[in-house]
Amino acid sequence: MKNVICVNCRKHVEYELKYVKVKTFVKGEEVVYTQVVAHCKECGAEVWAEEVDDLNSIAPIVAYCEMVGLITPIQIQEGLKKYNIGSRPLSKLLGWSEVTITRYLNGKIPTKEYSDKLLEIFNNPEYFEKVLLKNKGKIKPIAYKKALESLNRTDYNVEEISCFVVSYNLCANINYTVSKMQGGVNGWHQPIYSC
Repeated sequence: MKNVICVNCRKHVEYELKYVKVKTFVKGEEVVYTQVVAHCKECGAEVWAEEVDDLNSIAPIVAYCEMVGLITPIQIQEGLKKYNIGSRPLSKLLGWSEVTITRYLNGKIPTKEYSDKLLEIFNNPEYFEKVLLKNKGKIKPIAYKKALESLNRTDYNVEEISCFVVSYNLCANINYTVSKMQGGVNGWHQPIYSC
């Protein structure tokens, strides 16, 4: 965990994380999410920490997407990792603007149509393979090769991934990240999301 400046103590200090339930509105819908707040370990004052700010900026979007059944930025990251493909090549494969998926990763909320297409791609390797083979000329050969190799490592006929498992893994990844940020205590940390 990095040191931050506490304006109250007027020096660099370590911080601890606290968790607060927050209500906000996203696209006119009330959303409840857990916000992470950094506090100075010396005086207890709230401090600004970049890692915490980054996490909090995406948390309401994730909560909204989960609430209305849209793909989340975290699910997109996991899907890209699963197929070893970048956001730009996948956007091109799908016939979208090159920056579409990058925008979703940065917090823009996808349409239902685009969300469903990404969920289908990420949850159905056979469909991804079909799209990859059909549109391979739209991406660089190295991107095509990496994605194709990832399909050979994915045994998607043995077990189908359920939404529950995907959600659980996403929660675990968020909790792991927060744990790393706060240093963990004997392997224990306060979860930001319940899995």
